[in-house]
Amino acid sequence: MIYVKTERGKTALQSRSPMLTARQRPAFIMLDGKRSTEEVLLATSGFGVSAADIEQMVDLGLIEPMLAQTFAP
Repeated sequence: MIYVKTERGKTALQSRSPMLTARQRPAFIMLDGKRSTEEVLLATSGFGVSAADIEQMVDLGLIEPMLAQTFAP
């Protein structure tokens, strides 16, 4: 799955909100609407980021799935 940042997520990053943990920050930054979850998890495995971290960011409204209609032909 491919995720994009929400406005709430962007604000949390800029304000260094505790909603976004230090471990999650690198993954959050990489979730740019281009990389898959698998790519991000692989690249951030050294930070200890897991699928649970991605799920938590979704639950908190920091990221959301990229919708298919977002793609331009």
